[in-house]
Amino acid sequence: MMKWNYILIFIVWMVHSAYPQPVLLSPEKLQRAKTYTILANAQDNPLRVYKLDLSFQKRKEFPPKISEFKNLQKLILRRKQQYDSLEKLKPIKQSTH
Repeated sequence: MMKWNYILIFIVWMVHSAYPQPVLLSPEKLQRAKTYTILANAQDNPLRVYKLDLSFQKRKEFPPKISEFKNLQKLILRRKQQYDSLEKLKPIKQSTH
């Protein structure tokens, strides 16, 4: 019985470690993190994207690729910009900072 417990723990650990877990940076580290301004560059390293600034891009559609950025903590958009596809996004937890 004890052997099966160890095997089960090992399997759970393997499955858990196979999927990258989101990393939440402290406010200080987030301030120093690179801000991506070009979506294509951000897609090259999706797990390294903590800040994304799309405020200078003229878009009508909200890019669905943003859902690939599991560690995204700060998204900067143009004020009063209208996006037709926001309703397609999954709800996100809004920061209180």
